[in-house]
Amino acid sequence: MKAPIVAALAAALVLIAGCGGGGGAAGPEPGSVDTAQAYVPLDTGNWWLYEYRAPTLAPAQGVRIPDRSTRRVVRSRVIANKQWFEVELTDWCVADGIEDPTFQTIVFLRETTEGVYYYHDVTKQALPWVKKSAATGETWQPEKALGITWEMGSKSASADTPAGQFTGCTMVIERDVFGTGSEQTTEVWERWFKRGVGMVMDRYWGEPLDAQDYPGLDPWDETALLDYEIQ
Repeated sequence: MKAPIVAALAAALVLIAGCGGGGGAAGPEPGSVDTAQAYVPLDTGNWWLYEYRAPTLAPAQGVRIPDRSTRRVVRSRVIANKQWFEVELTDWCVADGIEDPTFQTIVFLRETTEGVYYYHDVTKQALPWVKKSAATGETWQPEKALGITWEMGSKSASADTPAGQFTGCTMVIERDVFGTGSEQTTEVWERWFKRGVGMVMDRYWGEPLDAQDYPGLDPWDETALLDYEIQ
């Protein structure tokens, strides 16, 4: 079910982006990364359409559960002397049409020869979503502790999506730990990236906020590529 995961998407996947100072990784600006080699091609106008796949769940009356998500590169801007790209995320229901989104936000991403980063507004740092030099099984964390650990899961993974089967993908695992003691919870994301295309699939595990209301619900959620356009 995507509804209880929207907050996690905004907080853990890309986090709320904003103005002010910011972190940045050393290396050339995103525009110098060849599109064919980019994990997330960030040219203005590029877009990706995803299908949300989750356990079958009958929503409560009046509750709209998104089944589609669009990510669109809108423009570039400079944060702390680094070039970032503004990406608009829109969740929506096919039955309603995209004109009436269930959720929408703006995030900032950048890519260098070292990795893919997203801007964390609270700590003003670039979080290393993908570390390109990492070996399979290697882990890394942000400079400022956030309870997040990334792991290189594979550099030759496959992802079966409605847009086709993608081979030779880089799959990165992210583990987010919240709280302490008996209140501690962990959320896990697996993300598949195909060079020259972008993120083709992600899979999420975590304890649904309303699990007690849905006994037997498997706590997973998947986003699979439906269509895309790369300039």
